[in-house]
Amino acid sequence: MFCLIVRTLVLLVAFWLSTSSAELFAAAPETAAAAPASSGIPYAVTFVADNRDTALISEMEANSQLLWLREEKPDSRVALERRVAADMETARKILRSQGYYEGKATRVIEWEARPVRIRIQLAPGPRASIGRTEIIYRSARPASPDAPSFADGEIFPRTLAAFGLKEGDPATAEAVLDAVESIGAHLERRGYPLAKTVNTEYVLIESTHSLRAVVVVDPGPFLRMGQLRVQGDSNVSETYLKRLVPWRTGDPWDAASIEKYRTSLQETGLFSMITLKPDLEASGEGAAPGGTTPVLLTVTEAPPRTVSGGVRYSTDNGFGVNASWEHRNLLGGGERLRVFMPITEDLQMIGLTFAKPEFGRRDQSLVAEAEARNETTDAYDQTAGYAAVGLERRFSGEWRHWWASARLSAEGGEINDHLKGRQTYALFGVPLGLRRDTTNDFFNPTQGTRLALSVTPYSGVYDGPLSMVRARIDASGYLMPTGSDRLVLAVRAAAGSLAGASASGTPASLRFYVGGGGSVRGYKYQSIGPQNEKGDPTGGLSFTDFSLEARFRVGDNFGIVPFLDGGMVYDKTLPDLGKKLDWGAGLGLRYYTPIGPVRLDVGVPLQDRAHQKAFQIYLSLGQAF
Repeated sequence: MFCLIVRTLVLLVAFWLSTSSAELFAAAPETAAAAPASSGIPYAVTFVADNRDTALISEMEANSQLLWLREEKPDSRVALERRVAADMETARKILRSQGYYEGKATRVIEWEARPVRIRIQLAPGPRASIGRTEIIYRSARPASPDAPSFADGEIFPRTLAAFGLKEGDPATAEAVLDAVESIGAHLERRGYPLAKTVNTEYVLIESTHSLRAVVVVDPGPFLRMGQLRVQGDSNVSETYLKRLVPWRTGDPWDAASIEKYRTSLQETGLFSMITLKPDLEASGEGAAPGGTTPVLLTVTEAPPRTVSGGVRYSTDNGFGVNASWEHRNLLGGGERLRVFMPITEDLQMIGLTFAKPEFGRRDQSLVAEAEARNETTDAYDQTAGYAAVGLERRFSGEWRHWWASARLSAEGGEINDHLKGRQTYALFGVPLGLRRDTTNDFFNPTQGTRLALSVTPYSGVYDGPLSMVRARIDASGYLMPTGSDRLVLAVRAAAGSLAGASASGTPASLRFYVGGGGSVRGYKYQSIGPQNEKGDPTGGLSFTDFSLEARFRVGDNFGIVPFLDGGMVYDKTLPDLGKKLDWGAGLGLRYYTPIGPVRLDVGVPLQDRAHQKAFQIYLSLGQAF
């Protein structure tokens, strides 16, 4: 089986290299592409810019009909002439869009050559710059008595310089259109959600090679935000939906508040369709002094329940399954209940989590969790129960990617390990957590970072009174160095510490372990670090862990991932950074599905080979981290 896997990986690497080479040659600054010999007229085309502007050449290549159809050779000169004429018109449009309003394009066709040689030359000439700009505000409706005056320059800027288009800037079409479009977005955040551009006028001043722009805007009525009005097919409590509202009644209409509210609704996972707009019919357009305009929310509820399952396999832990059931609107207020049951050869567990959003205040949830487990590993055997309840709060504004949590927990049961033998234990804890997540995808992140810090003081009984503190930090980052998800560099680091008790005086399930699919691949589960005289892992008081992956995407559905992992467990309270790590390396395959990548990793140990298998195989859903 291992030989078959290696052979498959080699074939995929060869395929990826051939694909990458083809893409590399296709991206050359000057294009000279010829179709293979067959019926029709073969040709090669080259684009040249007099001012050596590579951006112009790149844009021509991206929009050239001659290049798009180069594999379909024209059957006559007339057909080829049509393609050339289309590219000439494209060249003129591109020149104008980049501010070269006096630019010209010429062509040369060498019919006697084989393949026929076509040369399109761009002569941009002088580039136009932005001259005087003016914004004029006119409204077809009478102004509300409390509406701001058009003389207010902060709300009603008079030039496009307020939107990034300054005199002297290159007069590119994209920059001009972006600035004009920004006027409406600016007014929507200041009480004018119905603002629209009614006329634009652009005049090229040839003597100065400058572009003059005049924009006429109808701001529409000035509106103040009112109460939320809900309609549509939904079993979600209207009281809950109103608690999520971020604006105050009477505030000037603010599109940013509307988008913030839309994001909050989307994050609940309760709706398949969300529409928000001013309810003008109910307000009479909010024209009365001090009047407000209701915000009309129209929703369609998504199915509230989900049943899911998965299969995983590793050579050290064997086969496993994971089934779960989730309800996202249990009591009508967005309450989320999830029941999950992972079962492997080493672990049988059933657990549940519950969260009630908007508990006591916005962005705060009441959270609870419980589990019962039976676990049998080389390090210990455990039968135990765990329960916790507490609060989790999400920060707002610039800190909206941060969460903080505090819980009260209780756990207890029976555990049998290599240091203390069979013991019963009972612990009470105060788990404190802080996390940050800016990644763009839970199962397959390609950019962003994650950070999680947990600190839990414990007090209880384990072969006598016990008090200790357990802390752990995990961080990971994701980067696309080429700007494309064809290559993603992913790095992960973790460390932990136990203070206040010795290793033998700490329940084995709370000690730290490294090795296996969740940490250093290639090694047997929990095998790195302190061991007894029989070679069984005993765990430690601290650890460090590190992983690096280069995720190459091959085509639309496959990927190849070389990886390097390292880690170590220590007897001391703090990691001994002078002690060498145990390293594992390997190669993985990914098959990308709509719900996340299917992962197959083959890892080999680089140290302690005498006590490890030659390799380990891991199969599961989702990236390794």
